[in-house]
Amino acid sequence: MFLATADLSHAHFYFDGFSQTQFSAQETALITTLMTRSAEVKVALTVDRPTPSPAQLDPQNLFYQPARTYARLYQLALANKVKILDNQVATTPRVTPALQQLEYFWRDALTATPHRRLQS
Repeated sequence: MFLATADLSHAHFYFDGFSQTQFSAQETALITTLMTRSAEVKVALTVDRPTPSPAQLDPQNLFYQPARTYARLYQLALANKVKILDNQVATTPRVTPALQQLEYFWRDALTATPHRRLQS
């Protein structure tokens, strides 16, 4: 594989929309090569919380698929002694207050735990 011998020490890789959970052997080898040989690999995933361990996954969670990807990539980085950067979390909602209220209603229905409410 060309990348295994290329100088990637100054290369930065960014992946977005990366939510599959079952990597082929070739894809895993490529990700591992990029993680171990490049300056940095960043992956954007839409999740509700970090899930570094597969034991923390909840198959009923709306974000289950990208959370599995997060866990898989996290474990791959650990196994290869790759520095894991801090998570970047969006702090500003990008939806309307009405849609936020719908989210809170849906979470309440699923978890039976009241969440913060928006004022009407």
